[in-house]
Amino acid sequence: STQSTGVHEIQEDAEFTCKVVSVDYPDSEMAEAVQNITVYDVTVTPDGSILEDGANITFVCVAVGDDSITLEWLNTNGDDLSSVSSQDAYNDTAGTRTGYLTLTEVTVSNSSTYTCQVDFGTDTVSTDTRLDVVDLVAPSKTTVNTGVDAVLTCTYTEISDEPSQPTIKWFHGDTEISSGVLSGDGETNLTISSPDKNDNGESYSCSFSYTIDSVTEEFNTTAAQLFVRDIESDDNDLRVIKYGNSVFLECTVYGDSDITIDWSFDDSSYSDSVMSSAYDSSSYSLTSNLTVSMVDDADNGNFTCAHGQAASALSLDFEIDVYNVTIEEGFVKSGDSLNLTCTLSGLESAITFAWYDSNGDAVSGANDAAAESILEVTPSTDTDYTCEVVSDAESSDASNTTVAVEVYEITAPDVSVKLGFNATLSCTVTDIDADVTIVFNIDRRLVPVTGPRGIHKKNFKHLQCELNPNKSSITIRVWFANRKAIECVRTIRSHIENMFTG
Repeated sequence: STQSTGVHEIQEDAEFTCKVVSVDYPDSEMAEAVQNITVYDVTVTPDGSILEDGANITFVCVAVGDDSITLEWLNTNGDDLSSVSSQDAYNDTAGTRTGYLTLTEVTVSNSSTYTCQVDFGTDTVSTDTRLDVVDLVAPSKTTVNTGVDAVLTCTYTEISDEPSQPTIKWFHGDTEISSGVLSGDGETNLTISSPDKNDNGESYSCSFSYTIDSVTEEFNTTAAQLFVRDIESDDNDLRVIKYGNSVFLECTVYGDSDITIDWSFDDSSYSDSVMSSAYDSSSYSLTSNLTVSMVDDADNGNFTCAHGQAASALSLDFEIDVYNVTIEEGFVKSGDSLNLTCTLSGLESAITFAWYDSNGDAVSGANDAAAESILEVTPSTDTDYTCEVVSDAESSDASNTTVAVEVYEITAPDVSVKLGFNATLSCTVTDIDADVTIVFNIDRRLVPVTGPRGIHKKNFKHLQCELNPNKSSITIRVWFANRKAIECVRTIRSHIENMFTG
């Protein structure tokens, strides 16, 4: 006959014995049978995991049963996992067999439900675990021009099985500056409004927190730096430079270490006398200097310091206005008046003239025009006069030009002579510049006077006279002269005297 024993909850391996006993002879054992019950169990660790792209993980599956059990790994993607799975030999002591699934440098494509399937011979038992891989992209180095909003972006992986979107936190350095729940579009932005050069080198990062079932993981991205490009100069106003002086131009560009500085003059590349310093990582800046020596009229225009091209270019213009102040040298006969003319060229802005004598005292009475000033002087001795020009557009000191005025005397004493006799006339020039010389032609009636300003020539061949020069005088002789011929002597003397003046 057959009899059911009923239902029993088995927690561990057990041995059941069935005995058949005679009712009439209860003390005697007629037969018995033993039934061994083996309890099968399968556990997988970890029970669900969230990893960042590129991480490694090993799932461990422990199967409890007899030595006939076998393990196999499967996933919902249908991947062949034989190359990444292994199992140990059966452990008689523990009655277990352990299998491993090792995944290295996981990617989002590895996100799946993984199953450890155990064949116990008479039955098959499966246990699942979940792997979700998130690919997070940290904000990259961001460079903007000063005043332009900077937008930093972090991208993340959406998990379809996740009950809610991950939470996001933004950090400025180590300080949390914002947080919230993401909208589910796969990226999050942080806008920094109107940054300036003081924001150069500041670091920003973001973190994401995922929760699936009871598993919560938080991931921090690497920090990215913000660079703000700007260009400036201590002084890029109009530069009014006197002819022959030098001008020094300097500009500084702020930003990352990739910044460069180029100079141009009136839109043409300019590289002469340009010197750039090394990039300063403490101030995130690069400085470049340009020196123009001995400026002349060709340097009138715009020098431009620039970084970048097209719409993102930054530039500064330095306008150079070259001018010149000149005064003609003065030679004047003692007791006569001389007009000194101070002329300004190459400058259109309003100007002011001022005159000073050799003692530095102001001299009044000049006749000023738009670009020149005329001062009438009557010096008694050699002296200097200075013309000072001040421009409204010039930030530097006034420009001074000094001229030397040389005073000389010509003496030609009168001579009385009896009619028919020889007359010797002398003309003496004193206190004249040593560069003024007198050269006579061999025929003695062609008189060239050579000085710093050139040569004056007078031809007296049409007059009946003799011209005999010596070291300090000139003798003019007329033979058997009438009254008209005698008058020519004084005329010749006056002409030569005027040649000295010129």
